Amino acid sequence: MARMTEDQMSAIVTMASALDGQIVSESKVMMWLEMLGDYKYEECVKAIIPACKEHPAGLVTAKGIWEQVRRERSYPGHRDWVEDLHNMGEHFECRSGEFGCR
Repeated sequence: MARMTEDQMSAIVTMASALDGQIVSESKVMMWLEMLGDYKYEECVKAIIPACKEHPAGLVTAKGIWEQVRRERSYPGHRDWVEDLHNMGEHFECRSGEFGCR
């Protein structure tokens, strides 16, 4: 899996900062990229609201998003195994249009 780009992480930090009312800095983007860069952009975006709801002060932190993504990954979805096969180059189980396939 490819690392998340700096632009994608900037978008995530901007979304989180909008909820927190905090400013976005390059150092914050780089710190979050270091912590969350190996996860998919979509996974991190999906984790923002649940992370905010779980934080006692309603803040969004890199740690909160990281915990949400790790928790979601510990319970694989119905077709996650198919995506894993797809990423390895095996497409016999892919449905038309699934994961950008066929």
